[in-house]
Amino acid sequence: MAMIFADIKKAYCNICWMFRGKTEWADGVTLSKKDGLVKRIDLHEKSIGHRECHKNFAMCSSKIVPSTMRCLKQQGEEENKWSKVIERVIAVITSAASMNLPLRGHRETVGDGACSGGNFLELIQLLAQYDDLLSQTIGTEKGRHKYLSPTVQNEIICLIAKKTTDKIVEEVINAPFFALLLDSMTDISKIDQLSIVVRYVVMEDEKFTIKESFLGFVAMSSSTAENVAETRLCQNKLPLDVKNSKKRAERQL
Repeated sequence: MAMIFADIKKAYCNICWMFRGKTEWADGVTLSKKDGLVKRIDLHEKSIGHRECHKNFAMCSSKIVPSTMRCLKQQGEEENKWSKVIERVIAVITSAASMNLPLRGHRETVGDGACSGGNFLELIQLLAQYDDLLSQTIGTEKGRHKYLSPTVQNEIICLIAKKTTDKIVEEVINAPFFALLLDSMTDISKIDQLSIVVRYVVMEDEKFTIKESFLGFVAMSSSTAENVAETRLCQNKLPLDVKNSKKRAERQL
């Protein structure tokens, strides 16, 4: 019997309290120094009221605990399954990006065994011929989540870009020298953009390697030097010490 002491002078039977048993221990018994606590507990455990409550407790435990364990096991299997699917999605995205291939297509179809409409889905379809997990994923009925939607693709691309940028920033911060290359251009929507490229030196095993990395575009209201300075691009994009900058590059007309 599990007891709960609400205060020094009262004790409750946990099982009888939960199932509102018709015993004095459900409402709490007053104890005194003269009372034999062990004897009273023994008598209570043998009482009909306590046994009825204990029976109800055992019945609930036999139903709740196994079902809870099954749910937890199923949840773990689902998490493991979709983690493996995401790993394959990331591999396809990075492979396509390394070859400068666009991901999206004109009419995309995913589900019920079909997977087509763009380089990304076509590569998934190709891998599914040799991968049971991807085959099951694209075989899922339409309308259910498959982690192959454009929204998921864009989110993964943003996360990869953030991770890549952080790695570049770390290398530049540790580099003895670096240079920023800034070049403005106008896109198809007539918005003036500034491309940011950083060139830096990486030292590995007493060997020097010069790297050049593109960090992205920044929208500009104008391409004047004053406007570039006002946007404080260096501070916004990279926490760099300008003392290590040994070269400046300007746009060649």
